[in-house]
Amino acid sequence: MPVDAIVGYDGSPGASAAIAAGALLFPGAHGWITYLWVPPFASDKVRRRLRPMARDANELAEMVEREGECEAQRIVGMGVTLARAAGWHAEPLLKRTWGPEGLRIAQAVDDVQADLVVVGARGLGGTQAVLGSVSDMVLHYCRCK
Repeated sequence: MPVDAIVGYDGSPGASAAIAAGALLFPGAHGWITYLWVPPFASDKVRRRLRPMARDANELAEMVEREGECEAQRIVGMGVTLARAAGWHAEPLLKRTWGPEGLRIAQAVDDVQADLVVVGARGLGGTQAVLGSVSDMVLHYCRCK
């Protein structure tokens, strides 16, 4: 019986490695490649590019939303492509959220009734590690491991 999996994907090397590891451990699985579109809804690079073109803050916010959504779709699309190339039946799951990413990934697992969740690690340390990592939050809040 094929496995249904959620993969947290943010375009990082760790997230790409998680897809590769998941595909090796669970060949032929169905995967929802999950990208969480969080504030400020676009990368610094996109915001810096748009800032001089905006007439005011409202227009900048609209531009960032529009460009940010395109960026989010591109990122989740890359993850889907990687998962399919690795042999998974993959589809995108793009979620716009204001909440903590780890908690939202755990909720997505429940939403789609996935059997397991796969996340990578970026190896963050210091203050970011003290505040809690996405993978740590998924581990604590997800019904499956």
